[in-house]
Amino acid sequence: MLKSEADDQIRYDVLREVARDTRTWKLDIRADVHDGVESLSGVVPSYAEKIAAVRAAHRIPRVLDVLNEILIRAKRPVEDKKIESLLSNEAERAQDDNPLSRIMNRREIDGHLLIETTTEHLAKRLGQSLIKAFDGGVAHHFSHENKVARVDGRRD
Repeated sequence: MLKSEADDQIRYDVLREVARDTRTWKLDIRADVHDGVESLSGVVPSYAEKIAAVRAAHRIPRVLDVLNEILIRAKRPVEDKKIESLLSNEAERAQDDNPLSRIMNRREIDGHLLIETTTEHLAKRLGQSLIKAFDGGVAHHFSHENKVARVDGRRD
């Protein structure tokens, strides 16, 4: 199949638009065009960046459609080590205040980190430390009759 000059120009315009977008300019996105249909490929660290690249391509008026073949590969191993280290350090510090403060269990459920602690104070402390280290927001919910604390965090 021969590519037309119009397809080459669309490809150039899409790559330029991806490079101009602050959410995608650092990413390694590849583009190919055939008859006005843009095919994007590459590997990005998050779904938000994948969508940002597609939206950048759609901003080019001559793009008829976008075939999104971008893969998401989060930088989890390093991040997981940072989280583990942060949790361990905070639990250790909490034991200085209360020797009974401990992390009893940690597991991941549907992409969410569930941490069970011996004290409500430690749960709150861990939530605040994670949010401070990784940006975002936190909400605390306490059930005094069951002695349960739930800390919901989100990343921005």
